[in-house]
Amino acid sequence: MRIEVTAETVFTTEVDVSIEDVVDEWFSRLEEPDQGGLHRTVGSMLHAITSLMARLTDETIQEMPPTAREEMRKRLEIQSARYQER
Repeated sequence: MRIEVTAETVFTTEVDVSIEDVVDEWFSRLEEPDQGGLHRTVGSMLHAITSLMARLTDETIQEMPPTAREEMRKRLEIQSARYQER
């Protein structure tokens, strides 16, 4: 006689995670030795970061202090240059 039993458990939870916790976790993963999958981790991070940046409205950017906008512009120019084809 064969009896097959299937059970399903559904868990619902809510967690309180700050953006600082997420960014700290990203930095810690970047500092770990490469286990052969770092390029996937970095790719996922870059995708998330650039997706967030793309969703910022022009109004949100304009509401930033001018010094903050200038600093972001400088950082983006430097990083953009690193990704250009050579």
